[in-house]
Amino acid sequence: MPRRLLIFAGLFALAGWAPARAQQTLKLIHSVAPKYPQEAKDKKIEGDVVLHIEINEEGAVHDPWVISGPKELRDAALEAVKQWKYSKDGPLPASSDVTLAFQLPK
Repeated sequence: MPRRLLIFAGLFALAGWAPARAQQTLKLIHSVAPKYPQEAKDKKIEGDVVLHIEINEEGAVHDPWVISGPKELRDAALEAVKQWKYSKDGPLPASSDVTLAFQLPK
């Protein structure tokens, strides 16, 4: 059974974003915020993209795939998590599900 990690990305005008909560001992040490796609902004598309990721012995994310989410946001979420890095002090290799929440400014 994959370990679960919940990440929320609040994407506002200046792309303010931060990981929120981990539900196990994996420690995210480098994250990259997803770039909100212009097409999604134009169409006012918001929502959660849920991804499955594999984390290798070095803490690098590889082989992410989309579980669910708006199609216009999926590629941005995938590109972001491919750049994430986890601490080698954690239980690696590992797999996890992560959620990136895309929200337009109000």
